[in-house]
Amino acid sequence: MADKKRMLLLIPPVLLLAVCIFHEPLSPIAKAIGDLYTCPLRAVTGFHCPGCGGTRSMLELLHGHPLRAVHDNPAAPVLVILAVLRYSELVLESFGKKMHLFPRSVWFWGVVIGIHMVWAIARLFIPALLPLPLS
Repeated sequence: MADKKRMLLLIPPVLLLAVCIFHEPLSPIAKAIGDLYTCPLRAVTGFHCPGCGGTRSMLELLHGHPLRAVHDNPAAPVLVILAVLRYSELVLESFGKKMHLFPRSVWFWGVVIGIHMVWAIARLFIPALLPLPLS
């Protein structure tokens, strides 16, 4: 069973490698799909929702621009960091080491969600916080 679990842990790095390899050739398709999709909240109200900029943020991370990714939507880089921490826990656990790297405190999650909500509201009034256009 442990070997099967270790084999399943290979899936995320292999998927990440595939995304890095095939990102550039598929970029025009992703841009075309992105041009077709508009945020329903933004289409109705004209305001950016808390998730607006998330896709651009992930694309900026893939291009190696972490500061631009944080500017577009800081939730995406934070989620990537948290995913890496959780994945590291699973890898260590598969080798018999129990270690808590992923935050489990209710206070931590309350603060993270609170900061994101304050940022989402602030960018409605401060244009400099709006997502950057894709380059």
